[in-house]
Amino acid sequence: KLAKMKPTLHRTLLGSSDVKFLIELKAECANYFDHHNILGVKDDACNQFDHYDMLEAPPIGKFIELYVDNSHWKIHPGKYSTDLQSNGEEGYIWNLTLHTNLVGADKTMNISCDIHEHLPAEWKLILFDLTAGRAFDLSGIESSAAGSYRFNLSGNAETKRKFKLIAGDEGFINKNNEGIPLVPLQFKLYQNYPNPFNPVTKISYDISQRTHVTIIIYNMLGQRVKVLVDEPMNAGHNEAIWDGLNDIGQSVASGLYFVRLDAESKTAIVKMMIVK
Repeated sequence: KLAKMKPTLHRTLLGSSDVKFLIELKAECANYFDHHNILGVKDDACNQFDHYDMLEAPPIGKFIELYVDNSHWKIHPGKYSTDLQSNGEEGYIWNLTLHTNLVGADKTMNISCDIHEHLPAEWKLILFDLTAGRAFDLSGIESSAAGSYRFNLSGNAETKRKFKLIAGDEGFINKNNEGIPLVPLQFKLYQNYPNPFNPVTKISYDISQRTHVTIIIYNMLGQRVKVLVDEPMNAGHNEAIWDGLNDIGQSVASGLYFVRLDAESKTAIVKMMIVK
């Protein structure tokens, strides 16, 4: 019944003159999909539960479900497939969850949207993948040609992946971006600065998604000198400082050293010189 009501409500809202904008989100993988997830802004809607909001239908068998997590609502908290918010806000946020029991490394998930009615001038629609630490612009150039975000499923267990969808200008988006940069960066290790140095130098690097990062200093014989970083890091531009000490806190000798960055299944190495 809910599955039949969703497209009916969608058509009704499209004919309403006080709808400011309407977004239909779609999740697709192989032959499975979840369509008609309706988010938007309407004059007489409210930011808590109202008669425009619709609960997500319970999944059956193999499934994909994409829903708004409104478990924080005071009235009727839960999972929603339709959520309209009130007009007049400086921007809008929907906290999303993608849940699927499809498994396998060869499965590619695609999240896309159709934007009905134009977003306000200078606004964008950005999807933040909180698991991968990546941002994707779903706005598109035309209202009927928005973008899509793809990622691979892996493992042999059910997947729950958290997202945040933000509609607003760049200032509003940057205030609520969970520290995830809007402009995607490529994997890169920069030359340390200063170089040569004594005794402190800064090592900068970029990663394109949240991932485990290791940065290790080696001497000319290939022996490990110092582990600077060994932990998950968010996407973006990051920095590490080396104070010229080894793993047991001793000052290293003058000479040539190598810094090695491992992340995203990639490796980069640069040379650096300490002079005393």
